[in-house]
Amino acid sequence: MSQWCLSYDLKNKPRSNYSKIYQTLEQYEHTRLQKSIWLLNTTKSSDEIINDFRHCVDHEDRFAVFPIDQNLLTILKE
Repeated sequence: MSQWCLSYDLKNKPRSNYSKIYQTLEQYEHTRLQKSIWLLNTTKSSDEIINDFRHCVDHEDRFAVFPIDQNLLTILKE
């Protein structure tokens, strides 16, 4: 299994609009690292993860998926 970081910034959204992200996160083994940063443990590729979360954001929103190694994970958890 690989570890991936999911980070997002939803522009001008009420709290209720985050529900799509939270529902999609349930498909993954996940840990919240910071307010909008999640650690995902999965066998999926970055393209597959991006496709899973694409419906959660609008064109003005931003999200990123990138691989995590142990050194970066230590920094993010500090």
